[in-house]
Amino acid sequence: MTHNSLHGATVLVTRAAHQATRFVEQIEQAGGVAVEVPLIHVKKATNQKRIQHVIATLKSYKWVVFTSANGVRFFLDQLTDVELRQLRLSASIATVGSSTAKVLTQYGLVSKLMPKKYEAQSLAEELLQQTSKDDSILLARGNLARPILAQTLEQAGRKITDVPVYETYFSTDSKEAIKALQDQGTRLDFLTFTSPSTVSRYVEIAKQLTGKVDLLFPKANVVCIGTVTAEEARRNGLSVAAVPRTFTTEAMVEELVRLKRRDLV
Repeated sequence: MTHNSLHGATVLVTRAAHQATRFVEQIEQAGGVAVEVPLIHVKKATNQKRIQHVIATLKSYKWVVFTSANGVRFFLDQLTDVELRQLRLSASIATVGSSTAKVLTQYGLVSKLMPKKYEAQSLAEELLQQTSKDDSILLARGNLARPILAQTLEQAGRKITDVPVYETYFSTDSKEAIKALQDQGTRLDFLTFTSPSTVSRYVEIAKQLTGKVDLLFPKANVVCIGTVTAEEARRNGLSVAAVPRTFTTEAMVEELVRLKRRDLV
């Protein structure tokens, strides 16, 4: 990526604060200005009894499936070294994409299956090819994850344990932060969304502040991390300028650069 190829561009970063650091760095390294307004927060799931039961019966699962980096962290942080070793020996691990697989390596684990297209439907299809009806599959996910993965696997007769290991909730102070940008007349060249929940919260705030979703920062180009997020944006009336082929923040920055070079900004 060319140094300063985003020079002069201001980018709204809406993802949860604990995940935004690397994305902000990537934007700044490309010469852009990142404006952080976390629209969502994540916390440990409240269903701890169920999670502890799953951990106690970990060796019964042939596959463990993670659909996000948060799912990896919130589940594996609860395992002891002995339990992590047990997981390494007894189960194969599937991840939805490269970012999730990368976090897995921090725990000494390796993703055995990752779909070519980083989305739940593709992951489900490839899991069906790798598993049989007798296989027990643990799905560790967030509370807002779409049910398509579990439904597809269950309909094909797989034994699924579907457990939310973290919960996403809307940031209460994000509306004030967005309003402050609006009041200051901040020019945003790009709005970036890394999950359907960030889109939902932005749409909610935009409607409260202006009555319409596209009036808040009308000149900003919307860039979404993947197809599911982009579908949520379009469904809510946002015009999506770009979705990268690889669903990562690094690829998102490349799209921002491409759009800027096309003089859309």
